[in-house]
Amino acid sequence: MEGRKPRNHSEQMILNNYESMKAIEENVKNEDLSLDLLFELHSMIVKDTIPQSELFRLRGDDDDIVVLDAYGRYIYHIPPKNNFLKKEIKRFLDFANDSLDKFFLHPIIKAIMLHFWIGYL
Repeated sequence: MEGRKPRNHSEQMILNNYESMKAIEENVKNEDLSLDLLFELHSMIVKDTIPQSELFRLRGDDDDIVVLDAYGRYIYHIPPKNNFLKKEIKRFLDFANDSLDKFFLHPIIKAIMLHFWIGYL
């Protein structure tokens, strides 16, 4: 670390990811994932990059979230409705905590699945 503050949004995100990984290793790596812990991790990862009003909450149906192509012409993804999200987040947490697993799943494969699952939600 150079000891200077991040100069832009990208540098802030890199620093946030580094500090979040350290915090996970030191403080929470052996805890079950809960909605509160998910919110806490999210707040660490996005520190100083999004408005405070976007923290510690699930997105709502009124939130304008759409994933478009680089030209803004094609919609790649519209998140599912909030009632589905609330049900699915429970399954997400159960999967993350091995409450659903009946077989071994390599941790890297599981991490990839969780990454895309939360992105979809």
